[in-house]
Amino acid sequence: MEALARAAVWRARSLYQIVLAAIVVISGSITMTHLSLEHAPALLFWLVGCAAILILGAFWVRSRERQARRLQELYQSEEEFVSRVEVLNIWLVFIPFGVEIGLRLEPNEYLSLGFWSRRKGERLVELLELRLTPRARAKKTV
Repeated sequence: MEALARAAVWRARSLYQIVLAAIVVISGSITMTHLSLEHAPALLFWLVGCAAILILGAFWVRSRERQARRLQELYQSEEEFVSRVEVLNIWLVFIPFGVEIGLRLEPNEYLSLGFWSRRKGERLVELLELRLTPRARAKKTV
């Protein structure tokens, strides 16, 4: 479970770094062009927007880290806590962008973890099948 939690956090950090790299490349190419004073408002708007995206992305990564830690804590407690598991493949046009695993826990708590490979997502689902609540087992929600 610990390896899967690390993989989920690694994917979140990787996505953040991809966005960061794109912002750096685009911002760098903008500043290398011949800018005049009339371009200042647009450049300022771009930089403020980039900063907002990076700040929100940092909060998102921290949220994913907390969710991975929470899942590890629950899994180590050896209680039945999962009431529903959903698997979603993510595609960006024709590029596979990983797998998202959505978990509904008892009572009414939701976690979401992402993986680059479907194999890791399926491994998490297999581990969580052991922790289904009796009601979820009766419904066969996985």
